[in-house]
Amino acid sequence: MRVRVLGPVDIVVGGQTRPVSGSRRKAVLAMLALHRGEIVSTDRLADALWGDTPPATPLNTLQSHISHLRRLLGGRHTIVPQSPGYLLDPARVGTDVADVERLIGEAGQAPGETRAGLLHEALSLWRGRPLADVAPGPWLQGQTARLEHLRRQALRMLAETQLAQDRSAAAVPPLEELVAAHPLDEEACALLILALYRSGRQADALAAYRRIRQALLDELAVDPSPALRELETAILRQDPSLDRPVETAEPAGPLLEREAPLATLTALAAEARHGEGRVALIAGEAGVGKAALVERLRHELPDARWLWSACDGLFTPRPLGPLHDLAGQLGGELLDADADRDHLFRSLLKQLTASPGLDVVVVEDVHWADEATLDLLRYLARRLRDAAVLLVVTYRDDGIGSGDRLRVALGDLASHRTTRRVTLDPLSPAAVRTMAAGSGVDPAELHRLTGGNPFYVTEVLRAGSTSLPACVLDAVLARAGRLEPAAREVLDVAALIGTRVDPRLLVAVAGASSRLTDDLLVSGLLRTDGGWLRFRHEIARQAVAASVPPHHAAAVHGRILAALRDGGCDDDARLAFHAEAAGDAAAVLAYAPAAARHAHALGSHREAAAQLERASRFVGLTADAIGLRGEQATVMVRRGRWIDTVIATRALLAGAGPSPAHRLYGLIRTGVIAARRGEPDRWRMLGEAATMASATNEPQHLVPALLARAEAYWLEGRWAEAVRAAESADDAVTGGDPWLLGEVAAWLRRTGSARPPRGPLAEPYSLLAGGDPAKAARLLADLGCEYDAALALLDVGDEASLREALGVFTALGATPAADLARQRLLAAVPG
Repeated sequence: MRVRVLGPVDIVVGGQTRPVSGSRRKAVLAMLALHRGEIVSTDRLADALWGDTPPATPLNTLQSHISHLRRLLGGRHTIVPQSPGYLLDPARVGTDVADVERLIGEAGQAPGETRAGLLHEALSLWRGRPLADVAPGPWLQGQTARLEHLRRQALRMLAETQLAQDRSAAAVPPLEELVAAHPLDEEACALLILALYRSGRQADALAAYRRIRQALLDELAVDPSPALRELETAILRQDPSLDRPVETAEPAGPLLEREAPLATLTALAAEARHGEGRVALIAGEAGVGKAALVERLRHELPDARWLWSACDGLFTPRPLGPLHDLAGQLGGELLDADADRDHLFRSLLKQLTASPGLDVVVVEDVHWADEATLDLLRYLARRLRDAAVLLVVTYRDDGIGSGDRLRVALGDLASHRTTRRVTLDPLSPAAVRTMAAGSGVDPAELHRLTGGNPFYVTEVLRAGSTSLPACVLDAVLARAGRLEPAAREVLDVAALIGTRVDPRLLVAVAGASSRLTDDLLVSGLLRTDGGWLRFRHEIARQAVAASVPPHHAAAVHGRILAALRDGGCDDDARLAFHAEAAGDAAAVLAYAPAAARHAHALGSHREAAAQLERASRFVGLTADAIGLRGEQATVMVRRGRWIDTVIATRALLAGAGPSPAHRLYGLIRTGVIAARRGEPDRWRMLGEAATMASATNEPQHLVPALLARAEAYWLEGRWAEAVRAAESADDAVTGGDPWLLGEVAAWLRRTGSARPPRGPLAEPYSLLAGGDPAKAARLLADLGCEYDAALALLDVGDEASLREALGVFTALGATPAADLARQRLLAAVPG
């Protein structure tokens, strides 16, 4: 079901329109719809309905409206009571405004034709004047302005898209509508003039220029901008540059996923413009884009008077620093150095309320405010209700303690009916993926590293890799530098412990008291995560860890390793990490191979390879090390590192002496790689391996040798021999290793054997046996088994899967499998 407000307010359920009776009831529904998913307090709803003249029992009347609306929407669960008000459940009820915001967001990332279609769809959702039949009130003016901003954005994007597609005539109607509604918008007028000129209407283009010039003179007593004047000159000259396509404006990076907060601020500005003063509290962690949002708002309100101030990030804040900033811009009595505080407060209020137009007063970084500045904000918030003033306050919300004076002040400010909170969240994985497009940086890793913080994302992308940019290091360490030495030492230990920190381990290693831990939480660098502590961003943890001197870091890792052992930790991978960082070779060789075997048993071949590589850095080619290097070579086969495998295996065979087991597995590894690459000596190696395995008559030797032969036969198209080898492997297998049973089941199925699989099978092979090769392929790829994933894609059989498999085989040099993929691709795409 959907609530529609872009026209008369109504409800659509199952394609049928349900009218809503009563202008005040429509106002309740509209306010809930415009804040879908947010709690709207009963005070705000009452203010929207009755202003200063509520009925005798406003709460009862409001509850009556809510009950009626629930019946229309289909049940109590659609409008949820949540203190201190109600919210419209976004999981159950859609709105046309949400659809428009989604379509505009998707259009911003879409190519030309798709973008134009999405924008046409968005504009088609307007059915007339928004909120046309809602009871009037101050809140309505702000929301109407917000919806007008959305339509204006869609019209501009559509016109820019059409100009970029060289469809100038099609761009004229939306631009004419835009200019008619906003005759002083020079950018829109410039686009209209250009569209008219390109459509062969030079006289109309010059007439449009004359109209905006006259409007600017009449309304603002100013001339057109230099850019607009240059456009007129170019048209008169018929400059060839005017025929070049106009590039569509790309969405600004810092404002990705900021459309809704910007619309809220625009709506508040519209309410303030009509003498309903507003206070906007913009909260978010450091680097989340608060300043960028305010700067974009300034672009949206070019006719307002902007007054900027900020609190200093000094160890000792400057008393009333923002007021001094404002005094430099406003002058007058505010410059009286001898005036007391109350006189300065009154003087500022007097100058703001005397202004004929909209004033936007910005106070940035209030988390650094002194007590007097907080008092100033309280003073203004109580007295701006009847002034054309929007007070914008920004602050970090990631480092406010429970008893912090800022938290108390924010509570006071939020209690006023003029105040609205605007919280900026980190970017979603989808937004980070958009920002990373074309950069070569893995978007999933980028989001994991940065937590979606726009500043960190931007700087990492600017650096071109997920290495630690210097400016990020500086920003994090500047914050850490504010800690007292004891807290900073605990922070260093936390960074070296890892992503998640057990507070008990922190106490054991660093002697961290609860006070020091609280200091780290208040700093905003750490946050709680259930019973654990966690760095707010992985990139911040890396920055702190990188700043610890190497000799000190090694000692700390040694203490961490000892504490983990004393605590009974059985996580071999974690112990191996700290052992290597501590330089403890004996511990590395004890834990890393065990971690590798555990990872290999779970199919996590990337992790197994990393652990074996870690262990190999602490051993030479000795008798004790040969088994380890053999395990490493086996994992490299899985990971597609075939050349490295052959080199490592030959080195092992040269130094392994007469050990039959090492030679057998070396022959199997090199033989199967030769078969996959179509090399001539494949059968010599596989034949010798088969002979050696048969002589042992041990399943752990027979099964790998037989599966290698089954694959080699299959790649050559020798189907009967492939089936016999796969079934022989099935006869030989014993025990319940799900990965080995899975490989046997896969080759039985792939060679066309009628035998059913014997379980239990590891998940990828269970999916293959169950007829879901696409999901099996994705899982195998996630595990780092690209060749096996491509084999599963062959079983999917559609064109896209076959092309993907062909690409993998070609990259690996797997010529026989690539030929097979081409044959199936030709069969799947006839002609």
